[in-house]
Amino acid sequence: PTPYGADIDGYVLAGKTAYRFNIGASGKPGGLEASTKWMADTLASVRARAPGEVPTEPGFCIDGGFIKGNENVYESVTIPMEPSDQPAVLITFNTSTPNAVDKKGLLKRQDEIAGYFNGDKDGFTALRRGKRSLNGIEGEESLTRATNDQGKIIHRFVFNSYYGSADNRRPAVDIEMSAGGPSNGTASPYTDEEAIKLWDSI
Repeated sequence: PTPYGADIDGYVLAGKTAYRFNIGASGKPGGLEASTKWMADTLASVRARAPGEVPTEPGFCIDGGFIKGNENVYESVTIPMEPSDQPAVLITFNTSTPNAVDKKGLLKRQDEIAGYFNGDKDGFTALRRGKRSLNGIEGEESLTRATNDQGKIIHRFVFNSYYGSADNRRPAVDIEMSAGGPSNGTASPYTDEEAIKLWDSI
């Protein structure tokens, strides 16, 4: 149990590999039952996957396994990376499908935050903003320099693809890079030019 409901762990053995799944259950009426059913259904849909096997049925591939699903199942994967040769850098890659409809886009959402890009006096400076295409994936990027709680400079760069596709073969893609921590006192080790160069290389 947690203050907000409960955490549910589930375990299943597929082939020679054991998998662990976790889901948070809402404390609202019916929340525990719904999460328990999700866990049971997920565990029942896991099977082993042979090396190199590419399933033809709908679902999601995991290391050595496969989670059976259908074309209407929502999938989201987030991969955080901390490069050993890049101090104070966190890179986050997220992909999800089907896309939720987002008529605003990244830049308009940011513009609606009062004073978000009014210059250094508000703690944020836009280094580069606009539309960007990454290998045929259309979207928008926002590269920002900010000041953390300790007055140190940090960099936060974001790319969001355009949402709204119902095609599971064209998932939404979000990429973020932060250099320095927003509240832990760590400053970015890069100049603006160095941070932008690192972002473009990623």
